[in-house]
Amino acid sequence: MKIDYLNNLEPGSKIDVSSFKSEKERLQPEKALAICQKLLKDQAAEYNDLVGDNWLNNQAVMNFFDHPDRASDESLVRQQEEQWARESGKDLAQWRHDKERNPANLAEMTLTLMLNKFLPKNFLVVRASAYDDYNHGVDQLILDRVSGNVVCGIDEVIEGSHHQGPSKKEEKIKRQMLKGGFRLKYGARFQDGSLLRDSLKAIPAFYLSLKKEELVTLVNSLESEDKNESEQVIFSRLQTSLLEQISSYETLNLDPSLQANIDNFKTVINNWSEIN
Repeated sequence: MKIDYLNNLEPGSKIDVSSFKSEKERLQPEKALAICQKLLKDQAAEYNDLVGDNWLNNQAVMNFFDHPDRASDESLVRQQEEQWARESGKDLAQWRHDKERNPANLAEMTLTLMLNKFLPKNFLVVRASAYDDYNHGVDQLILDRVSGNVVCGIDEVIEGSHHQGPSKKEEKIKRQMLKGGFRLKYGARFQDGSLLRDSLKAIPAFYLSLKKEELVTLVNSLESEDKNESEQVIFSRLQTSLLEQISSYETLNLDPSLQANIDNFKTVINNWSEIN
């Protein structure tokens, strides 16, 4: 009996099974970006209303405030982006278009939304200004509205990408922690329940790494207010990773104010376990 092979497939040839994966299993940048942008816009509006100030843009990124260096810092950000665009052989508009759809940027947006979904309501997770992202290496900031504490800064890693992996990211963060922690020029904190825009220092920072399949799982779950089992597993892994990073600093002689912030963050993370 004659065997009918698939079109353009010769007997004995290898089949690329990745081509048969469902749409849902692959990261679809345009779809992911649209979902994240909509949800971040809603989140930013909620947080702006909460504090009565337009401190976030429509993608939950902290706006510049009236710092003496604001004009020069905004100019620096544009110069940096133009330089990176030239290095990649693109014009600025195309570079920004591609950057938005890059898995690293989608991971930052997705984790911002996931953390806000999982953390108690007194914690606000917002994205750092472009200046602090590019020059201070912090993607997000977690603020405690009740205590007023700036809990920590977060940087992300997509595992398996051509970008620096968790080990290199960890080394970079450790070096900065030994120098006294991270700084944010355009930061924010709470005092007596009110939001203050301020420059910050001695911020403990940590990285969160996502596998590409985890990013897909989170993107597909973002629009639901319910926390499904897959999200719970990812959140628990990230929580464990943060505690392991904290433990790695216990033998270091860190700045006292930075160590106090780390100790506070450890207490905060352990309390997350009681809620989720």
